[in-house]
Amino acid sequence: MRSVVVSLLLICTGAAAAAAVPPSALSALDWRLVGPFRAGWSTVAAGVPEQPQLYYFGAAGGGVWKTTDGGHNWVSVFDRQSASVGALAIAASDPRVIYVGSGQPQARYDVAHGEGVWVSRDAGASWTHAGLAATRHIGAILVDPADPNTALVAALGPYYAQSPDRGVYRTTDAGAHWTRTLSLDDASGAVDLAADPRLPRTVFAATWTARNYPWMSYFTPMVGNGSGIHRSDDGGVTWRRLHGGGWPDGPLGRIGVAMTLHDGKPRVYALVDHAVNGGLYRSDDGGDNWIVVQKDPALTTRYFARLTVHPEDPDTVYLMGRSMRVSHDAGRTLSFFRGSPGGDTCGSTRATPAT
Repeated sequence: MRSVVVSLLLICTGAAAAAAVPPSALSALDWRLVGPFRAGWSTVAAGVPEQPQLYYFGAAGGGVWKTTDGGHNWVSVFDRQSASVGALAIAASDPRVIYVGSGQPQARYDVAHGEGVWVSRDAGASWTHAGLAATRHIGAILVDPADPNTALVAALGPYYAQSPDRGVYRTTDAGAHWTRTLSLDDASGAVDLAADPRLPRTVFAATWTARNYPWMSYFTPMVGNGSGIHRSDDGGVTWRRLHGGGWPDGPLGRIGVAMTLHDGKPRVYALVDHAVNGGLYRSDDGGDNWIVVQKDPALTTRYFARLTVHPEDPDTVYLMGRSMRVSHDAGRTLSFFRGSPGGDTCGSTRATPAT
C-alpha cells in the first residue's frame, strides 16, 4: 500500500516542478491498477523527482520492477537476486545508484527472508551484492542526499531466532564495508528510518522486538521493551533513545516513523502498534516531547505501520496501516484515502482525534 501513495506523491511532485497545479485539479483523480500483474504485493517504492515517469518498486516475493512511462509498462530488473524485497532507496545525488534491502519486514507466518543488500550503479541494469546477508529482513534504507556511497540500513534480523545481527548499519563505501552503529539485543532490530534532505544529519530510527514462531501465532503480541525510537545528530554514527515527554511506555510493537521540517525544526510522526497505547504520535521538537494526535490501535498493525509526509507540506501525512488514511492538519483529523485499490476504505469518514 505504501508503494501506491509514494508513487502518487512522486508523480505529483515532479509535475509541480514543471508547472503549478491547483489542488482542485486533482480532486477528481481515481485509483487504477497499473500492474505489473505477476510481481506479488508491493512493500516499497521510490522514484526520481526530476523524472516523474521513472520509479521502482519492490515486492514481497517478486523482486524489483521498473517503469519509465508512469506505470504503463514494467520491466523486472532483479530476477537473479533475492525474490523478497523489504527496502529500496535511490541516491538523490546520482539516481543511477539504487540500494535494495532484501527480506520482507511483514510479520507473516509464511514470511520470506532475504540475503542482505544489493547495489546497482546503472539504474538497475546490473547488481552487486553488498553484504549483510545474516540480517535476513531489512525494513528501510536511507542514502545520504549528497553522497551515493553513504547509506544507513535498518536490519530487523530473523523472525524465527535470536540473532546478534540486528540493528542499524552504516556504510561510506556503497556496501563494501559496514559498521553497526545501533544495536540493542538479540531479539530487537531496526525496522524503519526517517530523515529530511534539508537536515540529513538528523536521523530517526524505529526499533522493534520482533520474534515469530513456527506455528500460526497471529494472536501472540509481537511487542517488547526494545521497541522504541532513537535519534542521531551525526548522520547515524551515534544514537540516543528517546524517552518520556508523552512517549508511550513499553513494551511496544512495530513503529513506523517519518520526519519533516516545521518552522525550521524536526517534526516527527510515529505510528505505534500497541493494544492500548497504539495510534499516531507527533513531536514538534525533534522527539523531546510527544502528543498523541490519534489514540487508535486500529490505525496500524505489525504488517505495515508506514508513514509518508508530503515533501512540501509538513501538515500532510499519509498512514499505511489497516487502511490508507491522510491528514492535512498534522494528524488532528484523518480521512480515508478515497478510492483506494482495496475498496474497503472508500469514503470521507473522519477518524476521532485524541482528546
